[in-house]
Amino acid sequence: MNFMARSMAVSVAGLVVFLFATPVSAQSISEAEVTAMANNLGIFECLTSVPLFDFGDVDANGGSHGTPGVIPQGRNPTGTGGRYTNQPGTVMWTCRAAPPSNLQISLASLPSDHTVGTMDHDDLEIRLPSDPPDSWTTGYQLFTSNATLLSSIPAGNGPFEVTGRVELRLTVLDTDPPGPNTWVVRMVVTGSL
Repeated sequence: MNFMARSMAVSVAGLVVFLFATPVSAQSISEAEVTAMANNLGIFECLTSVPLFDFGDVDANGGSHGTPGVIPQGRNPTGTGGRYTNQPGTVMWTCRAAPPSNLQISLASLPSDHTVGTMDHDDLEIRLPSDPPDSWTTGYQLFTSNATLLSSIPAGNGPFEVTGRVELRLTVLDTDPPGPNTWVVRMVVTGSL
């Protein structure tokens, strides 16, 4: 028996059962999308280990007054006053960058950043030596010199962050009037890939 090209007749116990095989229509295809977005801020952080360093009581002889972390240096080489430095390691800086950057650290303090003062604003000097000692240093720079302290220092993130010391040197001149002084040391850190 021939029932359309795609039919088949089967006789079961005297009954005739027709089986039809009809073509399946083409199935529809659906797609779903998820758009993922992210804004990589990167990492560029530079921090100091302490926000304040106190030289305590000082004088034009550079004598000891028992302030922890301060090294009295006696009279300065020109014989015009006394000198003090901070103990190495009392003030540290750390910078990390992702993606990696070459750092430049410059002074940016103004005379007005000597917020309270009987001494000259440039009686304070700053340098950033590294370990091994002095491999990066540019020497002591005056508080308001706007000098570059370090340049082309590679910094990354995690184990590739870079750390160094902040060394401060204070000269108390014979001509400086007694009284309190406060310096705000501003260091500007820039990075380039």
